[in-house]
Amino acid sequence: MSDVALRNAEAKAAEARRILDENNKNIEMLRQQNALLSVELNNLNEFIRMWHDMAGIPAPLHVAPLEIQLDSERRKRPKNPNKTDIARTCVEYIRKAGRPLSRKELFDQLKMDGIIVRGKNEEMVLSTMLWREKEIIQRLRSGGYWPAGEVLPAAEALRERELEMGEIGP
Repeated sequence: MSDVALRNAEAKAAEARRILDENNKNIEMLRQQNALLSVELNNLNEFIRMWHDMAGIPAPLHVAPLEIQLDSERRKRPKNPNKTDIARTCVEYIRKAGRPLSRKELFDQLKMDGIIVRGKNEEMVLSTMLWREKEIIQRLRSGGYWPAGEVLPAAEALRERELEMGEIGP
């Protein structure tokens, strides 16, 4: 019974990948087409504007300004989850682990749970999100994260103290 379910899931996953690949190809083709049309429209509008200038006749209002940029060409910043929600979720992961977790461990766990942090360097984006939520989560000198205001386990507390006093390296 479970073999059938697994085969069905694998088949659906393969079909979803195929459709995504096809959609991405179509999107790229449309982007290229839009870029060509944008250049053509800019050239035509420039000609119309110049003709009206040379003829001494005001250009009609429908002539668009130069450098028209279509919505699809504009860079859109990806929307990230709420930083407070991310910080609280990371605290849950830490409590479940019972030890401080590194940024990489937190990032990987978020990703496994389907929570995507986007940006040029996603792990640094996560780090910044957590840094901005200091009342919820704190970064330890050792590099891991721990719930703000909560007592560290004895071994971690000793390591943090040694780091503060310069007795050991990070």
